[in-house]
Amino acid sequence: MLLLFEGCITYTQKTEINTDGSGEISITYSARKNNIILGKIDGFAFTERKARANYESTNTDITELKVVENTSDSTISVSVKLSFKDFNKLSLAKGFSKCKPSWQIHQDTIFFSFIVLPDSSVKEIPEIGGSLHFEYHFPTKIIQTNGKKDGKTVSWDFNIKDLSRQQELTAILYSKKSTCGIFGIELPLLLIGYITVIFYRKKIRINPRY
Repeated sequence: MLLLFEGCITYTQKTEINTDGSGEISITYSARKNNIILGKIDGFAFTERKARANYESTNTDITELKVVENTSDSTISVSVKLSFKDFNKLSLAKGFSKCKPSWQIHQDTIFFSFIVLPDSSVKEIPEIGGSLHFEYHFPTKIIQTNGKKDGKTVSWDFNIKDLSRQQELTAILYSKKSTCGIFGIELPLLLIGYITVIFYRKKIRINPRY
C-alpha cells in the first residue's frame, strides 16, 4: 500500500471496527494517468484485476470495487470496500503488507494501533507528492489517542514524505465489559438493593417479630 513512486497521489482509508475485531474498510485513491506505470504506482493498483489482488485474502472480502478514468483531469481513481474478519490479520492482504495492525482486548480496555512502516523511497518525492487520510470509527468510548478525536471517530493526516519515518496510529478505548454507570453495573445493584428492601418490609408486616 505504501511504497510510492514519484507523482501526486491522494489516499483515504475509512475503517469501522467492531468490538470483536471484525469490521469494514472503505478505500479511495487517485493519481494522474501519466504517473501510473503498468497499472500501478509501487503498491497502488489502478486496474480492477490488480486492485482485487491487493485487497483479497483469507481474512478479507471485497464487497465493492470501482476503477474510474476521468478524462477531464487525466486522473484514475479507485474505490474499494471490503470486510475483514480479524483486524490483527489485516496484513494478510497484499495492500496492507507494509502495515502492522493490532486490536488487543483486555478486561477494562482495548488497545488499538496501526503502524505504517517506513519507506525510504518517499524521500525523493516532492513536498506536493500527495496526502493520506486515515479515519477509524470505534465501537466504544475513547480514553486516549494520538489522532484527532470526534466522538468515537479518530482521524490522522499525513503528507507522502511523512512516510519516510514510521507512523503510528494509536488509541485506547473502554471495553464494553468496563462500561458502567447508572445503566451499566450500578443499575443491577440498585435493583437488587430495592428488591431486598421490599422483601424485608413485607416480611415485617406479615411477622412483627422481624
